[in-house]
Amino acid sequence: MSFFDAIMSFFGGKGIPQGCKFTLSCAGQNIILPVTPASFKVGRTYNNSTLNINAIGEINMLGKRGLQTLSFEGFFPAQKYEWSETNETNPYNLVRKIDGFATSGKPCKISISNTSISMYCTIESFNHDEHDGTSDVYYEMTLKEYRYIKPTSEIKNDTTGLH
Repeated sequence: MSFFDAIMSFFGGKGIPQGCKFTLSCAGQNIILPVTPASFKVGRTYNNSTLNINAIGEINMLGKRGLQTLSFEGFFPAQKYEWSETNETNPYNLVRKIDGFATSGKPCKISISNTSISMYCTIESFNHDEHDGTSDVYYEMTLKEYRYIKPTSEIKNDTTGLH
């Protein structure tokens, strides 16, 4: 029995707790984050604005929904942990793959199991470092929603060639 399992048994737990699985995919490739981040933060904006009308004063104008953001941090292990989601033990393979996703010119997709989060996105920032002598690579990542633009009309403009 591992140290982790012993602690879980002491507190009444059995084995590794079930949690969320983070999957990032792009251009037919995907990465399951080997260690589930401890937390994530979703940001939403609604682009409301205020307007000052002399006879009334300030009023609030409702806007349209902005692009959603998702940020989280975690680490890529340099050794196999029994609770790791994958067998990858070279953290820089994952760093290279994420860098490739970010520079591919194609949107990615992030899905987090056991949540409602599943969206097309772009990688806005990806910072990584080593700092504890284990060769584990720690990272911070921020993703921004990507919206596909669909034509609102099937009528083609002869001048521009656009729908």
